[in-house]
Amino acid sequence: MQQLSVDATRAIPEKRTSTKNIIVVIVGILYTIGCAFYVNHGTDWSGGAGKTPRDMMIDYYELAYGQGKGGAASAEYWAPDAEDLVPDAIDRKDGYAVAHEIHNMVVDGRQVSVHHTIGASATTPAIEAVDIYTILRGKIVKRERVAQIIEPQNQTEAAE
Repeated sequence: MQQLSVDATRAIPEKRTSTKNIIVVIVGILYTIGCAFYVNHGTDWSGGAGKTPRDMMIDYYELAYGQGKGGAASAEYWAPDAEDLVPDAIDRKDGYAVAHEIHNMVVDGRQVSVHHTIGASATTPAIEAVDIYTILRGKIVKRERVAQIIEPQNQTEAAE
């Protein structure tokens, strides 16, 4: 039987960091930085950004009706090229605070429907309205309204 000898001169090579491993690590780091840049690049810090559409609309109504700062609310929450089918609404103009009550709000994706009552102002009668908004990137880009004038109590009673 032949005896096998171990060649002592042929030692196991040391583990070296290969160029391939270094390239893989660098590519991974660059990919991670690219993903982070893509997610955070162009972050919008405007009024509606980072809020749910529901919270955005509540804040908008509080600023426009509750504080009477419709101009500031418009600048903060409306897109510059927004389509507003109610351009003369009091929530787009600065003035006095107006009584306002939200009865129901339904949010479905980018659409927000608000059933609310807007109190009378010096220039407009009280109305009950359903506003349908389209939200895009934290800004209102469209509003449609169906409204009904609320007759004052004394006029309704006098007519009966």
